[in-house]
Amino acid sequence: MTTGYSPDTPPLFEIHAENLYHCCACNYCVRMDWDEWGIEGVCATLEHHAPAPGYSGKGYIAAARAWREGRLEGLDVLAERAFTCTTCGNCDEVCPIGMRPQAILRDLRAELATRGMAPAWAERRLGESAAAPPLAPVGQADATLVLSSPESPGSLAEGQAVVALLAPLGAEVALHAAPLQQIALIEALGQGAEARRRLAPLLGRAARLVAVDADGLASVARARASLEDAEGPTRGPEVLGAVAAVLDAIESGRLVLVPRPGAAAPPATVGLVQSCHLSKHAHGLQADDIEGQIHRLLARLGIAVIGPSGRAARFTLCCGAAGGMPEAQPEAARRMARARAEALWGQGAEVLVAASPLCGDHLARALPADRAPQGLFAFLLRHFQPLAATPETGDPA
Repeated sequence: MTTGYSPDTPPLFEIHAENLYHCCACNYCVRMDWDEWGIEGVCATLEHHAPAPGYSGKGYIAAARAWREGRLEGLDVLAERAFTCTTCGNCDEVCPIGMRPQAILRDLRAELATRGMAPAWAERRLGESAAAPPLAPVGQADATLVLSSPESPGSLAEGQAVVALLAPLGAEVALHAAPLQQIALIEALGQGAEARRRLAPLLGRAARLVAVDADGLASVARARASLEDAEGPTRGPEVLGAVAAVLDAIESGRLVLVPRPGAAAPPATVGLVQSCHLSKHAHGLQADDIEGQIHRLLARLGIAVIGPSGRAARFTLCCGAAGGMPEAQPEAARRMARARAEALWGQGAEVLVAASPLCGDHLARALPADRAPQGLFAFLLRHFQPLAATPETGDPA
């Protein structure tokens, strides 16, 4: 790779050329407070790392525009700022004219990486991914494969819990190791094509894929959409999140969760650590309303949820788990995690429950052991026993 700026080489973010001139510099992505919408601040990096607007969506757009015009100075400064972002997508959410700073940021990162300007941690991650083979084709055509990231303790535990929760349905349900968190990070580093290369074999069979990782679910969904755009409708697998799989089994009358004999009663309220990948438009899952599905699932079990919901959940500040932030700025990432937990404790949460293993693992590293969040499905399995719905157990539909 070469280093430095070359005016003879069109930057990778040239595809955004027209949009680079639409930003009106309103500063909504730098700082915005709107009580009616549940917005208090926008960018976790600005809140907990540094307040310089260059770390904001507006800053990334301005940098890309200056680079395109040949007047950008200090690629090393831009590299530090571009790789100090959680890629949560809040700047996309608040933009009043529909700009997509996160897409521009990803291409900025890719451009910097091709020129040898990525930080050491990102270069290492990209090298590991380039050396890794694509995922192996998986499963039988009628199997439900629960995908979990083997490098993540939380993801593995959540995958095992989902398999146990779905087991009474009688269909083949198996845990399948797939490093979706690693692949999602590669995508966040601007290497979307590399992420799709790794994921393509996973989409080659007509299995049902259930992802427990929110970031991984978003990457798999995007990879499948890209495949369909290129090749037309396929007989590829159904792709859905673990929340949807469990909730559908309950609401369709096939599964019931009953209090587990001998287990402690669940808390009346839990603080939900929501994932940006589930709630923000930038990741493509917001229309699925997974946050609403979690509320419905817990409500059926008599458990109230503390935390932003509905419109407010879209604008929650990131916990610092994604985008490479824990490697880029570990202390800032820990501050982000503690701020998210303290907000939920301050609202009266008895226990924290994480909707995403990525977030759960991150908070567990940042918090005292007795205050670490529980994974959503491990929490359910700890307190409830899954049974096939019968007249004796009761039809939950």
